[in-house]
Amino acid sequence: MRKSFLNFAMGVITVLGLATSACSVDNCKNVECGTQGTCDEVDGSCMCNAGYEADANAKCETEGRAKFVGVWRGTDNGSSSKPSYDLTIATSSVGVETIRVTNFANSDCPAGSPTVATAKVVKGTDGKHMSLNSVASDCSDIKSVDATTMLSLSADGKSLTVKYKFTVNDGTTAGYTYDYTDVLTKQ
Repeated sequence: MRKSFLNFAMGVITVLGLATSACSVDNCKNVECGTQGTCDEVDGSCMCNAGYEADANAKCETEGRAKFVGVWRGTDNGSSSKPSYDLTIATSSVGVETIRVTNFANSDCPAGSPTVATAKVVKGTDGKHMSLNSVASDCSDIKSVDATTMLSLSADGKSLTVKYKFTVNDGTTAGYTYDYTDVLTKQ
C-alpha cells in the first residue's frame, strides 16, 4: 500500500510538473541579440550593453558612437574670427561610450593647436545614440564647460547641432562665457 501511494504521488508530481512547464513561454527561445546584448525574458526584446545599439537585424552589434565619427564642417557663430571650421570626431580609448573631439569650439589651445575635448555618447529612450554630453577639455584656457553643452545628431545623421556653453580664462575671476549654437554637416 505504501509503495502504491508513493507511485501515485510521484505520478501526480510528474503530471503537474509537465503541465506547469508546458504553460510557461520562453520569450527568448528564438531571439539572437548579438555579442553586445542580452534577451529580456519578460518580453523577448534585446537589451544592448552600454555604448551599443541594435543594428538593422535587431542585434546589438553597433557602437553608438560610430555615427558621430568623422569630419563635420560648419560656420562659427560665436567664439572665433575664423568663420568656417571643421570639427573632427574620433573614437577614444577611454571606453566605447566616449569620443574625442578635435577643434572643439573652433578654438586653439595653446595657440596654433586645436582644442581637444572628450564627450560621452548618450542613448535615447528609443535605444539609439543621438547625442553627446559630459563634454570636458584639458585646455588650460578653458575654465569650465557647462553641463548644457551638447552635440545632437539629426535623424538622418547628416547634420550635427553643437550647443556650446563654456567659460574661458580672460584674466578676470569669472572669465568670459561663450553661449552659442553651430550646425555642422558631415563631410
